[in-house]
Amino acid sequence: MKDSSGSLTIIMSVGIVILIGALGGAADIAALHQQKSSLQGAADAAALASANELGLASTNKDDIKAIAKQYVSANFRDADMITAGGPTTLEIDVEVDLDAKWVTVDVAYEWTPFFAHLISDNVTPVMASSTASLAGNQSICVIALDRKNDGSLLMSGTSTIMANDCGVYANSISTVGLNLQDPDAFLEAASTFTSGGFAGFEDNFKPMPVTDSPPIDDPLINREYPEIDGCIPENTNIFLSTGEAKQDPRYQGGVLTFTPGTYCDGLRVIGKLEVKFEPGIYVFKDGPIEITGNATIIGENVGMFFTGDTSTFSFTGSSQVSLTAPDEGPMAGLLFFEDRNSPLNRSFRIETKDAERFEGTVYLPRGKFIIDKASRLGQQSNWTAIISHQIETGDGPELEINADFNASTIPVPEGLVPASRQPILISRKGI
Repeated sequence: MKDSSGSLTIIMSVGIVILIGALGGAADIAALHQQKSSLQGAADAAALASANELGLASTNKDDIKAIAKQYVSANFRDADMITAGGPTTLEIDVEVDLDAKWVTVDVAYEWTPFFAHLISDNVTPVMASSTASLAGNQSICVIALDRKNDGSLLMSGTSTIMANDCGVYANSISTVGLNLQDPDAFLEAASTFTSGGFAGFEDNFKPMPVTDSPPIDDPLINREYPEIDGCIPENTNIFLSTGEAKQDPRYQGGVLTFTPGTYCDGLRVIGKLEVKFEPGIYVFKDGPIEITGNATIIGENVGMFFTGDTSTFSFTGSSQVSLTAPDEGPMAGLLFFEDRNSPLNRSFRIETKDAERFEGTVYLPRGKFIIDKASRLGQQSNWTAIISHQIETGDGPELEINADFNASTIPVPEGLVPASRQPILISRKGI
């Protein structure tokens, strides 16, 4: 009978070695994640602290770089273990742009784990990068709020967005959250940020987007709803063609005029008409506003609120639109305001020949704002802002997003123009 005790001892010894290696490797991996988190936190703190110096008249690049390096050393939890040229080393690279008001801090930490480096050579160095900018020198004019899907800001065909004096944000972490899917689409802004990646060629953008940017919070999330009145017969289920409109008591002097109030079950106008909205707030409940044909749509100090599953807007055909937002009251600065309890990604459409006067904020926190066909939007506006869950341009639209706030009597909602010059993170990589 063979004695197997020696073989069993060998097997147990090998098993113990493997177990120790596995436990050691697991400990190294846990330590690695801790190192990454600590290093990213140090890079963030350094970028924010050094960007704060950009607002000082006497600042210079060398001083800013020195501050950034000091903050990394002060905030990285293993800094006391680092010795130049030793088993653990820390490399810090700082880039400063005094004109654009941003600082980038790149950090690489070289360390020697007990086991993990035997599995992969890519375990070290641990790297992190953070970019901070001095807010207050740039307003915000376009935000696609969707945080996860492809094409939260999607541009097709020959569509263009010109936002030369303000920032454009796509919050989606998708690799194509910002998607210029055709070679003739063009996006120009003071700066463009995406929380994920983007699709498009270099010629599609001016300047190129900043990727991996932290998402920007909805600046209007606390804006209260206007008052919603009950339905009355004369403002319920309105459907008027040209001929019918001319027989309606609201048609006077060649103009179909609507007054503020709650409109239920839809307001639809079709034909060659001049449609005027008197100043005030219009609530569209359980039905859309749809105007098409060759209509002219005008309204000064008009705010439109949409509540109910089927309440949207659609301006199509050869219609011309000239609208400005209220200058006071609960919808001051808001042209359109969607109920935050609405179904996700309902379509709100501008497919008109001309919407050049579109002064105020389009706020659709659950909707998809679609600008299609050869529409011109915003060219004659002092300022326009678009905050929507998703934004999509079809083939041909031309959007000019101006930011001449001082020239307008329409107040800009808080959060679109930063109140003070504070450092903010605009990009982080490494975790």
